[in-house]
Amino acid sequence: MSPRLHLSLLLALSSLVACRTPGDPTKGELDGEALQSGEDNDSDGFFGDEDCNDDEAAVSPGAVELCDGIDNDCDGLVDEDVDSEWFLDTDGDGFGDPEAPTRACEAPPGAAPSGTDCDDGDPAAFPGAEEACDGVDNDCDGEIDDGVGITLYADADGDGAGDPEAPVLACGPSAGLVENADDCDDGNAEAAPGLDEVCDEVDNDCDGTVDEDVNTVYWADLDGDGWGSAASTSACAPPAGYAERNGDCDDANDGVNPEAAEACNTVDDDCDGDIDEPDAIDAMTFYTDGDGDSYGDPLRPVVACTLPAGAVTNDLDCDDGALAVNPAAAERCNGIDDDCDSLIDTADASLTGGTTAYTDADRDGYGDPASAVTTCGPTAGTVSNDDDCDDRVTGVNPAAAERCNGYDDDCDALVDASDPSLTGGITLYPDADGDGFGASGAATAACGPTAGYVSDGTDCNDSSTAISPLAAERCNGIDDDCDRLVDDADPGRIGAATWYVDGDGDGYGGPTTRSACTAPAGTVASSTDCDDGLFGVNPGAAEVCNALDDDCDGAYDEGYDADADGITDCEEISYTISISATGDDVWRGYVDGVSYGPYAGWNTVDTITLTLDSGDHVFAAYAQDTGAAIAGFLATVRVNGALTYWTGRDFVMVDNTTATNWYAVGFDDSGWTRPIPCSAANVSSFWGNQPTSLLSTGAQWVWHTSCTGLGDSYYRLEFNLP
Repeated sequence: MSPRLHLSLLLALSSLVACRTPGDPTKGELDGEALQSGEDNDSDGFFGDEDCNDDEAAVSPGAVELCDGIDNDCDGLVDEDVDSEWFLDTDGDGFGDPEAPTRACEAPPGAAPSGTDCDDGDPAAFPGAEEACDGVDNDCDGEIDDGVGITLYADADGDGAGDPEAPVLACGPSAGLVENADDCDDGNAEAAPGLDEVCDEVDNDCDGTVDEDVNTVYWADLDGDGWGSAASTSACAPPAGYAERNGDCDDANDGVNPEAAEACNTVDDDCDGDIDEPDAIDAMTFYTDGDGDSYGDPLRPVVACTLPAGAVTNDLDCDDGALAVNPAAAERCNGIDDDCDSLIDTADASLTGGTTAYTDADRDGYGDPASAVTTCGPTAGTVSNDDDCDDRVTGVNPAAAERCNGYDDDCDALVDASDPSLTGGITLYPDADGDGFGASGAATAACGPTAGYVSDGTDCNDSSTAISPLAAERCNGIDDDCDRLVDDADPGRIGAATWYVDGDGDGYGGPTTRSACTAPAGTVASSTDCDDGLFGVNPGAAEVCNALDDDCDGAYDEGYDADADGITDCEEISYTISISATGDDVWRGYVDGVSYGPYAGWNTVDTITLTLDSGDHVFAAYAQDTGAAIAGFLATVRVNGALTYWTGRDFVMVDNTTATNWYAVGFDDSGWTRPIPCSAANVSSFWGNQPTSLLSTGAQWVWHTSCTGLGDSYYRLEFNLP
């Protein structure tokens, strides 16, 4: 080799060494440059074709794996078999949550080596802790308050005496529990040691004797109306057939006694010795008819069980001394209320004749349009026109001039400054709330100072006296002092509100509060959420089938009927089903056992459209041969408008059955056969015209033995709506 060639080779090798790139030891990759050169750059005894980092002697296939985040032994795995399992210790009691494990070389912050904590949110609950009477499994042995507590007795009736048959182990006295067991009847608060005995068939004082030293006299009550007569007896409570009161005048009639109401029935119902007196409950009120016009005088009523002579049943006569005056008479122009409707002459709408006039109260020659009257003749204070717009003011009428006085003087519906004929005026602002400041931007022209208007137009809300430039800014979401700063933005605001944190963002707050003028982010005004950790659970949520109290009403998964069909289900869905079919020669359809048809078939397509709930359904068809022809069938089924099933693919045969309601029978599917699709050539040679509206969808004519066979056939489609 020449010296020049030898020098060139050395320079080339030096260049390769300077440019080589080590492999990634954390990924177990081989050193690419060392692999090409066949060198052992780190002198660890492994060349680049097997060393994953030929620049690091501690990394090679023969190295020991360390817990350092590097693939030390070049097996493609990092820290295998040298890291440890740790558990999240939220409450810091030295025992971790078994449901929150992690692996690491050293204990992560907030982790423990043991995963045996039964409640990682309570630092007082962990294996080995001392059990306390607090309703918590402190020592994590699966038992709550074991080995602690005292024996109490249930006091169900709240009389202070306990039931000896109902001992309870508890941490201490509480509502419904007492220390004694002295009650003889814990279902009755009227029975307990120390109570007075009363006549109630109860051992009130718990001395073993019932109703001692008490009784009452009762009277025989044969008709059971609560009033007795004749025989009596003594007892603690009324015996059967006895009453506490005496004085029945007919103890064979339960409607007759001193307490009964007198009725018009020729019987002394109330035992007072009189029959059918005027105070009878069904006595009627009649009215004297003095003038014999069949209308009674309301001022002369007569109460009796039967109609007295000279009386009538109505009280409609307004003058019982005049035969021509009664409700049936006609109102006449005579100054009398002839028809008893309290209206006389022109005041009565039933009066005929007369003239229409209008009141001219201000005597300016113009009448009030709202005062039209019908008169029996000329009437003082009226005119024939209705052109006055204010009949209270003489100077207001169509002939007057518009003046600056707050009136529509000329009756043109324009007042003062709004009338073009008026000159002069000043600018005012409406002060609707009367706080001395007018509504900004609502300037109006006026003739002078006007009630309800002011010259200052700086009010930012003229509908509230509480809002003006002089008001104090309050915590209400309003610019009270009109300085364009609202609530917390205004340094001078007063007051604050309490808001509740809405942890799950469902619009209903939990128990945690925040104080602010307006709702801080993530808070609401109410604290009615029963689970602020679940978005779908709140008083406004709809109850769904998920074993949760979604609407916070204390119950869960209440039934409902989403489509009002009388079927209650948690998840109820309705579908629109359209079944289009034809058959040769006649066919009938059955959906879930309900019959449809018969239909003419042949080349005529008929459609059955109905609404079905989710679940399993059956459509069946019977194609009948009425002559020497093939009884074939062609059909499509659309669910919510989408083609879902068709003949030649989805139907099965239910053939040779003798069941009366064959379409409703649950047949063994092992005996079903799939009908044979028939080619267009076979169909056209035996059936004639083709229903292209169904064939174009992919549906095919079907038959159970051959496309040329004769006879009736049955078809069935079972489908499920999710």
